Amino acid sequence: MRLKNTIVLLTVSLMFLCGNAFAESPMDEADGYKLALPGVEKYDKQSYKLLKSEVGEINKTLGVVAFEEGEEIVFTVGTDGDQVKGVLLSLTENGKMGLIEVMVSMEVNPVKVLKVLIISTQESRGRGIIRKEFRDQYIGKSLKDPLLINEDIKGVTRATTSSWAVNRAVKKSLLLVEDVYNKRAH
Repeated sequence: MRLKNTIVLLTVSLMFLCGNAFAESPMDEADGYKLALPGVEKYDKQSYKLLKSEVGEINKTLGVVAFEEGEEIVFTVGTDGDQVKGVLLSLTENGKMGLIEVMVSMEVNPVKVLKVLIISTQESRGRGIIRKEFRDQYIGKSLKDPLLINEDIKGVTRATTSSWAVNRAVKKSLLLVEDVYNKRAH
């Protein structure tokens, strides 16, 4: 019995210490495309290197240095024929225990959130960010909304850092579509 308890304790300790090796992956990116923009005929990737003026505007709006000049941003554009149905962005943010990859699908005119998906996370306490109830709070949000945890977005209890990470990814995605994709693609 004592040996069994020791093995269980060692296994749990290893899982805690080696979080990256045991990180769960809620879904892969291709599945995310279909969930984020259902009924779309095809998905095309369009990449843009950020210009100095775009970086300045986005970083000023965010209040932090989030992007650098020349950084490449890849937009996945969902189309039906000639009509753009939406744009997807996958951004990675730091959580408390590791990285959180967030996929945001958005309408382009006007820019607003259609869906938020968690592609991968290494959070243990912050796993609540995967829940539909948390992610669905972003549907219909735009840059006109405050997009603040505990103001218009209810954070996940005991997952403040994880909640803020998702929030940052959504806000950055909206800004990138508004200030980069919409200005360059049209």
